[in-house]
Amino acid sequence: MSSKIIKRLIQKEDHTLDSMIRDCYPKIYGYVYRRVMDEALAKDLTQETFYHFFEHFYQYQDQGKLLNYLYRIAQHLLYDYFKSKKVVLSELDESLISDPAYDTQAILKRQEEGIILRKWIEQLPFHLQDIVYLRYYEKMKFKDISKITGIHISTLKSQAKLAVELLEKMAKKEGWK
Repeated sequence: MSSKIIKRLIQKEDHTLDSMIRDCYPKIYGYVYRRVMDEALAKDLTQETFYHFFEHFYQYQDQGKLLNYLYRIAQHLLYDYFKSKKVVLSELDESLISDPAYDTQAILKRQEEGIILRKWIEQLPFHLQDIVYLRYYEKMKFKDISKITGIHISTLKSQAKLAVELLEKMAKKEGWK
């Protein structure tokens, strides 16, 4: 399927481009947003991901899902970003807190736990962070993560287990378990 999309892009079929962006953009944006927790930055990095793809799509070699290739581009951009800048966690989402349909205390507790968990994830080595985000937040299969990261599936599984164990140790240390 990916090679068909590339052929259509080469032929400059606008509907193919629109369809690809419509299908892939939300997934890439969600992944990037969960990594940076900043809406504007996530949009910028997602756009940069697609810009990079469109600038170099003629070099794309069909090795599976096009979406995985886009994840790989985003992963490299995130790596460069984190390597060059110190990231601060975003503020609580005020729109959720102010909505009367939500239990404010429960939302605050979940958000606080989410912030703490993200801090712990950020303490993991970068490659383990990626595995955690792709596997548990993006709910990707190990075979797809392998294509994105270039890491063998059995190694990914052991690294995912290691990441979970490290996070569990951090949780125990803080009295969560």
